[in-house]
Amino acid sequence: MELTIQQIGWGFTAVEDPLASGLVTAVAGALVLGTFVRWWTGRPLPFKELMAADRKADRKIVARLAFGILILNTAYPYGIQTVGLGAIVTMSAMGPLCLNGSNLWKIWRHRREMPNRVLLVAALNVVLRLIAFAGVMVINKPWAGLEHVTDETVYGLVCGALGAWSFWNYLRCIYDVPKEEKLRILAVADLVAVPFTALAVWGMSFLIGGGYSELSWKVLGLGSVAGVLSFALPTVMGAWVSNKISSSMSGLLYLFDSSIGCLVALAGAALGWLAAVQTPDVWVWRGMAIVLVAAFIAWIWPIPTLKQSGGRLIVEDGHQPA
Repeated sequence: MELTIQQIGWGFTAVEDPLASGLVTAVAGALVLGTFVRWWTGRPLPFKELMAADRKADRKIVARLAFGILILNTAYPYGIQTVGLGAIVTMSAMGPLCLNGSNLWKIWRHRREMPNRVLLVAALNVVLRLIAFAGVMVINKPWAGLEHVTDETVYGLVCGALGAWSFWNYLRCIYDVPKEEKLRILAVADLVAVPFTALAVWGMSFLIGGGYSELSWKVLGLGSVAGVLSFALPTVMGAWVSNKISSSMSGLLYLFDSSIGCLVALAGAALGWLAAVQTPDVWVWRGMAIVLVAAFIAWIWPIPTLKQSGGRLIVEDGHQPA
């Protein structure tokens, strides 16, 4: 549901100027989220509390989250409009795919000490992630619209890469925040990102045009809806989900972003709300099956978790989904 709502929200930013839409999305999303968290918790947002000496780690998380939000509000909409939603969503999938990469790297670095079983499962997970990414590519067809590469196309692809980092960064940060402070810190990060987003929109407008000059009642309306659907609601839902499942499982579930979008398109076309061309073709169904099978196998045989014990690395037992 979180992914579905978020994708619908991004759709509202894909029809108007990306910088103007991104700015309105940032402001609306931050204000709605901050107001909701203030009401829900019954406590002021922890701006002053985060300045305490013992909250340095939380301040770093706020800075990282704010930078990621800045990218999503400025670079991401521009990438969607220049190289297409398919290419951007495909690139964004790289973020969740790399979520548990540090553990794979540890296994590789200490491969001489690892049992063969651990090495085989780690290798299997690398292959499964490559297969899942191939499935995402089949679904989204990111090569469509990239026949003629221009400077604008290159900028759009860079925005896609930044978007992938932002999704990875978001998932990493949200699991490093204490459960009781999660929503409050996320709300602070959203609000901190607003003035920097406004400054970035002003600076980028000189390079790509648009921005403040394109603000209109239509942009304000669509951007406000996108702020609620793309940021406020998914943030609340993501914080709740992160208290229920592991970060590795979240990374897997994010791979279903494209598949969920295809099912929404199928339902819309069947009901007559969307054009018939939105109905997934046979290759899209194959791509969805590839992602589903690869994710399911990765859930059964997760990446082995390593931890330090007695000065050496040991393999932690259990079935934490990779």
